[in-house]
Amino acid sequence: MNGMVTASGNEDPEVTLFYGTTDGGTNAGTWDDSIFIGSVGGAFSETVTGLLGNTTYFYRAFAENSGGLDWAPTSESGTTQDFSGLPNSLASSGFDYLYEMEENPSGQDLDAAGIADWFVNPAMATGVDQEMWTPQTYAGGIGSSNQGAAIPEALFRSDYGGSISRVSILGDFTVEVAVRLKEGTIAFPDTDLGGFGMFINPPGEPAFRLNINEDEMSTGLGDGVVSTASNSAGMTVFRVAYVEADQRYWAWRDGVLIYGDDLAPGGGVEGSENSLYAGGGYLLGDFASDLSGDWDIEYLRLHNEAVAPTGASPFGDVVVTGFGFVSETTVFIEYLGESSRAYDITSSADLRDFTTVENPINGTSSTTDAAGVGRVEIGVSGRVPGKLFFRVEKP
Repeated sequence: MNGMVTASGNEDPEVTLFYGTTDGGTNAGTWDDSIFIGSVGGAFSETVTGLLGNTTYFYRAFAENSGGLDWAPTSESGTTQDFSGLPNSLASSGFDYLYEMEENPSGQDLDAAGIADWFVNPAMATGVDQEMWTPQTYAGGIGSSNQGAAIPEALFRSDYGGSISRVSILGDFTVEVAVRLKEGTIAFPDTDLGGFGMFINPPGEPAFRLNINEDEMSTGLGDGVVSTASNSAGMTVFRVAYVEADQRYWAWRDGVLIYGDDLAPGGGVEGSENSLYAGGGYLLGDFASDLSGDWDIEYLRLHNEAVAPTGASPFGDVVVTGFGFVSETTVFIEYLGESSRAYDITSSADLRDFTTVENPINGTSSTTDAAGVGRVEIGVSGRVPGKLFFRVEKP
């Protein structure tokens, strides 16, 4: 959104840009939102984020100094592009670049560009304060970290020019890793964000950071915490896709959508961290002081499109096995999902918008038992018969 101070009155005014989906004219209170730009003496330009897709927005500048105040003579407008969403899916075996951990990826050149695809170890990291190493051992197709054997962190890193993964995160892309945390190796389990992480930074754009703990995941600096089944019991597959036009990310755990809510246009989440690498970068492992575990990794995979896992379900791996009435005002729902997992029970009156989160009654809980069996009772007193639908899904 652009503007210009055409007459300053010998004192550069402070400018505020008002904007919204309706034209608020010269009444500040009728605009949806505003951005304070500061003291301006000529042309100015402001990037506005968080807008809806395929929507017309109006904007108008307001200026004030000690001599008075004024609005721009007219409001301007523009229509945003529609979101693309994530319409395609692909099994990871069909990705463009596959690293199977038979050897250190630093010694591979899958794109034949004449440069190692990943940093050889050791290398000083940029933007963090530790010396970084790629895993210490490669045996049986598994790359393993061992903090007791090296200084002190371990990761895969590609924030340097010409590396295959830096090139692969231009435009739309998908990254995937199969990893197993080593139980009990997180140095500070009460404070650290996990034992393994992914930091994905498209060139100059907000980055997405995914932290993996023994039984939970989070984004950024510990935001959006989600409980999971064990990430130490076996290899678990984590996938992150990015659509450049939307500037949105999606993240899956074992094919189940965890972050992004919806694959349709308007879905996805924004980056969880500030950009660190103008040219793009991709870090994996315990690359920061708040990630401290040891881990095994089976493969890394990169693809130059944004793709969901084949057969991925946004509702999670959960099946409703029973439904009925406990009484005239109470129904029960039985389901089978992951072991000791808390699920959301949502309801809808139109089979489209499942926006109401139900609170189980009579001492029942939405968390499954050790065998993955769940049972809740829901109160339906006062609701319209035949106009209530329920869904069980991962939060």
